[in-house]
Amino acid sequence: MPLLAFGLVWWMRGKRLPAIVTIGLLVFVKEDLGLTVAVFGLVIWLRDRSELKLALALIAWGVGWTVYAVALFLPLFNPEGGYDYTENVSLAQTLTDGLTVKIGTVGFLALAAGAIGLRSPYMLLMLPTLAWRFAGNVEGYWDTSFHYSAVLMPIAAVSLIDGAGRAHRTLAPLVAAVAAVALLSQTKMDLFWTSDGYAVDASGAIEEASQYASVATGRPSTAAAATTSWSRRAERR
Repeated sequence: MPLLAFGLVWWMRGKRLPAIVTIGLLVFVKEDLGLTVAVFGLVIWLRDRSELKLALALIAWGVGWTVYAVALFLPLFNPEGGYDYTENVSLAQTLTDGLTVKIGTVGFLALAAGAIGLRSPYMLLMLPTLAWRFAGNVEGYWDTSFHYSAVLMPIAAVSLIDGAGRAHRTLAPLVAAVAAVALLSQTKMDLFWTSDGYAVDASGAIEEASQYASVATGRPSTAAAATTSWSRRAERR
């Protein structure tokens, strides 16, 4: 998310090289972000037809790394082989399952962009992330409850600024400030001064878990670590 935010802002400010390098590095963050890099190349071309070579380079870079990550790199490190998330995509159900939830997510993102941001081509950067989320058969992908929308927030903010700037250059700073305050109010900033959200007495859970030789979680890597930890405690007892 920071790479995307800094890259987009630098591009808007005319700092081409830092922006291109920063956006290009997104391919090493997550496998699907290569498609976001490719769409960024498309956005550059839509805004300036003379940037065709740069646009094609970014498209090739982004798509190439995504294909490599999904088809070769990630399966190489998967003990079972293949790409784990393939089974989470169900195109047959894409248009029907959770339709109202998906529409609500799109509406939320439109509001995050201040509606006027919809006129900005930067909004196209949301499409790759929304595509795999809405094509997935995991309900947590569809709404805004989890972290999947975090990467879209810089896009919404930049689109809002760009859209407002196109209509009213003098209002752009004010719109940016209002958007920043509005988005900040939707975070958990209050955790910095309140402890109710994280100061939980875990002694009861620890005492209960210590009675067993092992514990497990939903993720294999975490389960392995937990099993090792509790097994060692059991041996010491």
